[in-house]
Amino acid sequence: MDDRYCRNVDLPRLDHKSEELILDFVTSKKNQLVGWSFHNNLVSSTTTRDIFGFSNLRITEHEEILFLKNILENNHIFLNYDKLFFAIQRSKIRILPHTDPGRTVTLQYLIKGKAISKFWSMENFVPDISYHNKKLKLESEFIIEPHTWYLFNNSSIHSVDDIEDNERVQLVIVLTYRFENFQDAVLNFNNILL
Repeated sequence: MDDRYCRNVDLPRLDHKSEELILDFVTSKKNQLVGWSFHNNLVSSTTTRDIFGFSNLRITEHEEILFLKNILENNHIFLNYDKLFFAIQRSKIRILPHTDPGRTVTLQYLIKGKAISKFWSMENFVPDISYHNKKLKLESEFIIEPHTWYLFNNSSIHSVDDIEDNERVQLVIVLTYRFENFQDAVLNFNNILL
């Protein structure tokens, strides 16, 4: 794993029951997933049940936030939640190269869908949601394993390929408003642990 883009975090693995609760929660909210579908390097936003690309379920309701906090705490993960935000990301088939507008760094837990994460560079880099592959240079690639916590550099150009069983689900905790950037999160991650 390339430390410029992603770093394993030593937090407890979620138990099977907790992972199943999150998967059931995602299934119950499929109609509320906000998604981006990639076709021919064009991006369109949509609300959908099944898409090529990825979708996010933003966790904003008080009961939903408590649901996820309880799962974390039942697994002995105690965080200072000030300026942290939750989402659940569901990916289908593959995700083309992109950056995440509004997210510079996240703490992620992959529940299912082992895949290859790739990180790219380009001359005259400008953050955008999608890039043409021919302008990109592959910098690093590695497999993100399920049941793993990791810090992720969302401001770097990244893509996902070879998603196991064509579906990937992960819990995402947005750290953008707690840390200046990925490097700051790596150096000061323990500041959010209780």
